Amino acid sequence: MANRNYALNPWVAEFVHPGVEQEYRSEQFRQQRCQVLVALLVWAGLWLLFVLDDYGRIGPQPEFGVMLVQRLLVFGAILAFVVAIPRWPALFTESHGLAALMAIGWTGYLSLYFLLPGDEIAWIFGMGMVMLVALFVFLPIRIPHALGVSLYSIAGTAAALYLSHGVHGVRLASVVGAMMVPVVTGLVVLYRLQTIHRKQFGSLKVAQEMNLELAHEIAVRRELEETLRQQASIDPLTGLYNRRQYEELIEHEMRRARRAGTPLALCILDIDHFKRVNDTYGHGVGDEALQFLAALCRETVRETDIVGRLGGEEFVVALPDTALDDALLFSERLRTRLEQAEIETESGVIRLTVTIGVAELSSQDASLKDFARRADQAMYAGKRAGRNQVQAAA
Repeated sequence: MANRNYALNPWVAEFVHPGVEQEYRSEQFRQQRCQVLVALLVWAGLWLLFVLDDYGRIGPQPEFGVMLVQRLLVFGAILAFVVAIPRWPALFTESHGLAALMAIGWTGYLSLYFLLPGDEIAWIFGMGMVMLVALFVFLPIRIPHALGVSLYSIAGTAAALYLSHGVHGVRLASVVGAMMVPVVTGLVVLYRLQTIHRKQFGSLKVAQEMNLELAHEIAVRRELEETLRQQASIDPLTGLYNRRQYEELIEHEMRRARRAGTPLALCILDIDHFKRVNDTYGHGVGDEALQFLAALCRETVRETDIVGRLGGEEFVVALPDTALDDALLFSERLRTRLEQAEIETESGVIRLTVTIGVAELSSQDASLKDFARRADQAMYAGKRAGRNQVQAAA
């Protein structure tokens, strides 16, 4: 698809896609504006400077006044174009204005055949050949416009020679043939340059588009990887860490606590009579209850704490840098908040209570399994003692 968008019209060496062609011309305008303005100002200066040459050739004759006026008119047209380009870039990018300016310049130049004596024809003709070469070399004009200005210059020169000095026949045909040499050569060079520049532009744009697609693909892949990572570490119902993830994090905290000699507490929570909630209201309400407790845990813990879903209606909370007494206070605060909460569900308002077992890491806990077993035993002791309470492990 990208290659089709950047295909070239073989007749005019321009992009087939109008949007791409316009983008290319705008880019060329940004790059070449200063260069073109300088070239035009140099042209205007040289055009006016030749007033001295005119005076030297014909002296203070009426023809000199006419030549001075036409030079001033062309000079003014060039300056007006220089001023207009920043405001109306299309004069440059579409080449209409540039072609019109060249036609004005050629018209002024052709008037020299009528104003200068016959022995100056060779000089005028030579300068015309130089102007033709300059048209293709110094000004970034489009091929159709360059061809139009070239044909106008050839036809105008032939007409001026015929009308002013009676040149005709083989001699006039020779003049036309001579002028065709720089025109054909210039068009070939211009065609080649236009083709090369646009192919380079197209290649650059294709590379940029491929880079954007690649960047988008990388972003999508990273997002997918992050989603997969979350799916691998997060419980989909509650948004808490799943068992694999929280066990890895808690084991890391256990190693850190033993290395630094800091306390670490572990809380295991179990919703009381959760089976009754499912049987009475349905599993949908049961899921809402689990989500509510998960949100309550996240609101209550610190950023450094670890909250996970153990399974079913059981949750685990690890409290780094927390001794048993402070862990009991935390657990009691959490239990009280849940007991006092009114949980809005699709079946109405329900209330829940929770039993919590709390253990502090000890030297007898050889692994997380031992650590969790003591907190779990404390939780079951609270169940046996009547539920809705916090129990400390022995």
